[in-house]
Amino acid sequence: MYSQELCLKHTVVEQLAHTANRDLALSYLSMWLHQPYLEAGSRLLLESMLLETGHRVL
Repeated sequence: MYSQELCLKHTVVEQLAHTANRDLALSYLSMWLHQPYLEAGSRLLLESMLLETGHRVL
């Protein structure tokens, strides 16, 4: 799941710099922000772990 998301991020970074089409650039931005490969449950677990270890502050 995380490796798929990382691959997507690499692709977005590579392609966004060469995109002249505004709609395509907005699609790339949407992919970056919404993180489609990360499951909601694992995101909650990751945030909980970061809070418990002090790496994330409220």
